[in-house]
Amino acid sequence: MKHIIDTIEEYEYAKSRGFDPLLSPYIDMDIQLRIEVQKKVFGHCVFGRGNIPKANDRYYHFMWDIKPNYCENCLTPLPNYSAVFISHIFSRKAKPEMAHDPRNSNKLCFNCHTKWGSDTCKIMRIYPANKKVMELLIKEY
Repeated sequence: MKHIIDTIEEYEYAKSRGFDPLLSPYIDMDIQLRIEVQKKVFGHCVFGRGNIPKANDRYYHFMWDIKPNYCENCLTPLPNYSAVFISHIFSRKAKPEMAHDPRNSNKLCFNCHTKWGSDTCKIMRIYPANKKVMELLIKEY
């Protein structure tokens, strides 16, 4: 059963109870609220422009901290923080409005990050799950 978050107060309540609606597959958020929360968490980012350095830095550190430190595709351990290890499913250039949506990222080693941006992405282990995420994001945005 999914729960729907419609207000900033409901978002804050869920966070106070240990759930992050930005990440949880069991909590749906209205897309306008999601964008508002992303601006609040990562910093102001003009809608449609995902290349805001401070907001990007906060976003990459957030993603590094919430996901295990290994490549989601090949399971190689990732030794230390680098923004290079945070890979957008839809690139920032292709879908700048999704640039700070945590559902739009994988933690990948450099080799897998490079593969994701190429024609060989369809044979990657993460492709089936990412395809579902892509369908969801396209529907929502």
